[in-house]
Amino acid sequence: MKAYIAKDDAGVHRVFCQRARRKWWFELGRHRATDAEFARALEAGDVEWDGRIRRAGGLFKET
Repeated sequence: MKAYIAKDDAGVHRVFCQRARRKWWFELGRHRATDAEFARALEAGDVEWDGRIRRAGGLFKET
């Protein structure tokens, strides 16, 4: 399980997770299977965190 934190233009920090290599990245709380896997990995200490805080938004902004 890989994860990173992104900060949007409003200053809100969000966690994004990837279950396996070549899988989609999902925001925590928006995809049930990824959320369950994140909870399991966090409890087991198996979350691989990216140390940088990325900038959310950019080309594809939520409306």
